[in-house]
Amino acid sequence: MSPPSPGRRRGQAAVLVALVLFVLVLFLALATNLGILVNDRIRLQNTIDLATYAVAWREARALNELARRNRDIAFKVAECRARLVGRIWDECNCLPPDSGAEAAIDRCATEIDVLVRRFLDTASYTTSVAPALAAGRATAEGNFAGAGSLVSFMEHLPGSPTRRGTHHAVASTGAVAAIADFEQAHVVLNYAHLVQCPVCEGACCVTGVAFPERVVPAWFWKRTDRPEIWVEGRIAGVPRAPFLDLPGPGGGFFGSGRAALWAYAVAKPFEGSVGPTRLSASDRHGSWRVGPLYVPGLALLPDPALGMIDTYRARLAGIHEGLTGPATPADLIDLEGIWRSSRFHH
Repeated sequence: MSPPSPGRRRGQAAVLVALVLFVLVLFLALATNLGILVNDRIRLQNTIDLATYAVAWREARALNELARRNRDIAFKVAECRARLVGRIWDECNCLPPDSGAEAAIDRCATEIDVLVRRFLDTASYTTSVAPALAAGRATAEGNFAGAGSLVSFMEHLPGSPTRRGTHHAVASTGAVAAIADFEQAHVVLNYAHLVQCPVCEGACCVTGVAFPERVVPAWFWKRTDRPEIWVEGRIAGVPRAPFLDLPGPGGGFFGSGRAALWAYAVAKPFEGSVGPTRLSASDRHGSWRVGPLYVPGLALLPDPALGMIDTYRARLAGIHEGLTGPATPADLIDLEGIWRSSRFHH
């Protein structure tokens, strides 16, 4: 058998070179594709981190505003009490209530009601949580085009702090969906009244001292010091890579389906427990401590600030930080069918 001719050897070498080049191009495309996917995953994780933080930041700002509005109510109560106890009320009508004092209480009740309505408006889901969620989606879209539609903050799951109806602010006028659970205190407005009757030789005679009072809805207190106002963010789905990406229901990672990346953030005080208030049981229910109040035989300790916490901040958190609430982050992950041990799920 004769040896292969030079022409045949050149043909075999060309085939071999072509195969090697094909493999090199394949590996180059694969490396490029994986690089893009890894980069996209990093960008998506950064996106959901920033978006979740944006929600928590807006909620922290709302909590700070709530503390300010709650303090406004407390100071108004103190102002009204000071106005009532700053004098001895007397009318020569032989009746315990004084018309001037009662008119002053009417004015106070109206002024307090205006402040209460401002508190409820700020606490409402529409004013506090909904804009925060919108800010989170806008942040996601601004960092990664198309990510805004892929972002969720668990507002569809029962028990999530971001779901409408999870928390309520309960007032004398009814309950409204809110950023946290609040209840309204009913405070006492009273005054000292000299009961006088026109029977002493044409003059008014003092027959006794009465302390008429009226109970008025006022400031709010949080039912518990916990939970923290936390936010759980998820971004589902990954972008389709431009090279070697096989068809699939979610695209990306060679058609492996949908993926999810998670982030956690919390709005909490710089120190102390979560609230807008740190109140004793008596303070929560509108005791005499806040502002001057006639309590015969009892020393008064005015405390119109209510121990407010108004230094809320936002920060990224971890799933294992012990965040509590109607449903914890781990509970919500279970509801979504996501592995608790992994932050990345197909």
